[in-house]
Amino acid sequence: MLEIKALQRKFNQNVPASEAHEKRLESKGEQLEILAAIALFKKLRNRFIVARTSLYDDYKNKVDMLIIERATNTPLCTIDEVSAIGGPKFEQKKAFTLEQNGRRHGATVKYGLSVSEDGTQIDKTEMLHIPSFYLPLPPDRLAAGMKEVELSLEKESEFENNFFEYFKTTIAAQTAGALFAYPNMDNTMKKRLIALQDAIANMDNTMEATTGKTAL
Repeated sequence: MLEIKALQRKFNQNVPASEAHEKRLESKGEQLEILAAIALFKKLRNRFIVARTSLYDDYKNKVDMLIIERATNTPLCTIDEVSAIGGPKFEQKKAFTLEQNGRRHGATVKYGLSVSEDGTQIDKTEMLHIPSFYLPLPPDRLAAGMKEVELSLEKESEFENNFFEYFKTTIAAQTAGALFAYPNMDNTMKKRLIALQDAIANMDNTMEATTGKTAL
């Protein structure tokens, strides 16, 4: 807890907690996390758990979102949403993510979770060797998404449908890039990246079978 508070103070640049919370809600990064969580939860909720990570994992491990397969409690991937689509910081994020998947054995989430088969028990568990990705969205598309997103779980906007297609395409491209750039990567990571490719390829079929209708 003390470490989290220290990280918060550093991140907030010693701004009082109440002001920092309001400031964070106004930031593009926070809005993108909220938007992504809503859109992905709607699309994936039948087969996957879509959860925003703890403050510790957000600050310390640079992980904003965690996606877990419900049936096996296996982490599918982590997502770090970024509002920049160019420039030095964006290129640094690209290079870091590629190396993390190919050479550093993926992301770590200290405060992950597992759910019992009947869904009545949730346990905290550390998760290792998770495929890690960044999801960039330019400010104009973020602004459009915040206006168009449907807060109802029973409704999906055109933006949400397009965002989901963008998510699948982006993650698939980064997965293929890591497998190509690091053919001799850790075997656990290679298996998880290949499994992720299969999961993305079958997401629409899985959701159609589960919900009885097409997801898009």
